[in-house]
Amino acid sequence: MDNNKLYVIGMLDSGQESLTPGSLALINQAAVLIGSRRLLSFFPRTAAKKHVLKSNLAGTLDLIKEHLGKEPVVLLASGDPNFFGIGRYLVEKLGPERLEIIPNLTSLQLVFARLKQPWDDAVLLSAHARPIEAILTAARRSRKIGILTDDVNTPAAIATALLGAGIDHFDAFVAHNLGGEEEDFFSASLEELSRLDIPSPNVVLLLAGGPPAPDDPSLPVLGLPEEAFDRRRPGLITKMEVRAIVLAKMALSPASAVWDIGAGSGSVAVEAARLCPDGRVCAIEKEAATARLIKQNYRKFGVANLTVIEGEAPEVLATLEEPDAIFVGGSGGRLEEILKTCAGKLKPGGRLVANVTTLENLHSAQTLLKQAGLATEVTLVSIFRSQDAGSLTRLEPLNPVFIVSARKPVTTGLRACESQ
Repeated sequence: MDNNKLYVIGMLDSGQESLTPGSLALINQAAVLIGSRRLLSFFPRTAAKKHVLKSNLAGTLDLIKEHLGKEPVVLLASGDPNFFGIGRYLVEKLGPERLEIIPNLTSLQLVFARLKQPWDDAVLLSAHARPIEAILTAARRSRKIGILTDDVNTPAAIATALLGAGIDHFDAFVAHNLGGEEEDFFSASLEELSRLDIPSPNVVLLLAGGPPAPDDPSLPVLGLPEEAFDRRRPGLITKMEVRAIVLAKMALSPASAVWDIGAGSGSVAVEAARLCPDGRVCAIEKEAATARLIKQNYRKFGVANLTVIEGEAPEVLATLEEPDAIFVGGSGGRLEEILKTCAGKLKPGGRLVANVTTLENLHSAQTLLKQAGLATEVTLVSIFRSQDAGSLTRLEPLNPVFIVSARKPVTTGLRACESQ
């Protein structure tokens, strides 16, 4: 046993029975044994000094460094330490050359085995300290999902979130204390699961038992047609061509946090949510009837990472998480107030895009954003669409739009600099 290496050994709830003779030999040689209270309890007679692994990983890391190189150190982990486990953290902090990782089965593997279900076609997720929206997004696109839960995103919370998003076509299978003496494994409908209090640790498996939630694979990645959106009136939508330019100017990434202010029919918010599957999009709309319309549209297009905020900007913006990108499509006559608030809330390096149609608003927006220290540019978009004129074709103009796009500088110390 190399004293210069940390041995990370995966275990199951069945305790020592889940370990190979080689792993048991390493644990018996350890002078320092680290793990959760549950895993440490499987070794009541060990001569090693026991240290409980808590949420303060930095403290555990200091402890490991203190003993590494002096005496044998073993850390016990659940299942496979490299599957949503501590393995990633330890590799990053200690380096791969100072680790020996010995994995075990994961709890999700065991659940699929219990059900005699292959799992190479499943989506595997962890809800540990992660937004529950990722589960909703996966449920829109997949028919087999395995989920590691935590004390906040419990099986009941997950089921409630799915039902609230209109997703009810899954059968749920829950395993508690998998492989242990008190193992409990059962199936339930999402409705039943939403009312159950299941002790940790547990995992949830979702298998589609009916038609999937709305998700049309024929839809384009970018440029959803205007006629596909429900609208209260014809003009209550950002035109497809303008929308494509707006989304490009917002420079979105898969995990972007986005605001769509004055969202109207929600066309920009819906497209942003589809482009940012790991992100979060807030559509802010002051009119109740229009807010209900946005909800209809996001359900139609199967996006689960979009939240509709009914209220007036800029007041409602104060409670929202800081965004990576903002689109201002409507301002209700409060453009300057909204832009000023947005410039302050936008993350460093973030993008703000506003559509304006008058010269007065163009001047106000450009002036205010420059004063706020944002690098600003203006694009005039003038679109003509073909129209039949008898046997001929003519071009029909749409109203021109000024797209004001701005970027907040990245601050380093006391200096503001633009990323190259």
